Amino acid sequence: MSRWSGLTAAALLILGLAGCDGGGMDDQAKIEPYDVPPPQWGGIVGALPPVPGTVHQMEDGEATRPRITADLLARGGDRYAIFCAPCHGPGGHGDGGAVGRVVPQPPSLLSAPLQRVPDSHLFRVISNGKGRMYGYASRIPEADRWAIIAWLRDVQARTPDQPPAGTGTTPQG
Repeated sequence: MSRWSGLTAAALLILGLAGCDGGGMDDQAKIEPYDVPPPQWGGIVGALPPVPGTVHQMEDGEATRPRITADLLARGGDRYAIFCAPCHGPGGHGDGGAVGRVVPQPPSLLSAPLQRVPDSHLFRVISNGKGRMYGYASRIPEADRWAIIAWLRDVQARTPDQPPAGTGTTPQG
C-alpha cells in the first residue's frame, strides 16, 4: 500500500507541476485594470463601469448623494412616513406605532451618536439592515434612500433630541 501511495503522490505532483506555467499562462495577453487595450480588441476596457446601484465612496468615506432640494426633502419625508415611521416614529424618536407590539424600541434617530455617523452609514443600514431591522434595498429605490437621509438630516438639524410629549421616557441612542 505504501508503494501505491508514493506513486499516487508522485503522479499528482507531476500533474500539478505540468500546469504551472507550462503553457505560458503567466505571459498570455490580458487586460489589467485601467490598461488601454490594443486596437484589435475592439475597444474593451480594463475598468468596467460599476454595477447599477453601486455606492461610490470618496476618499473620506462619505458616500456621494444628490443635491438637496425642496422636492428631495418632500420625497424623503413621504418615503420616511411610509417605510420608517412605523418603527422610528413620525419625528424619529423611536416611538412608532409598531414599537412594543411588533418590534422592540429602536434608537432615536435624533440622538447625538446618530447625528455624527456619515451618510454612507445610514445608506448601508437602510439598504442592508442592522440588528433586528431588515434591509430595504429591494423595497426602496436608491434615490429614495438618499431622499430619506436628506430628510432625516434636515430633521436632525432642526429638532433637539427630546422624548416624545407625554411619555416621560428618555430617548435611546
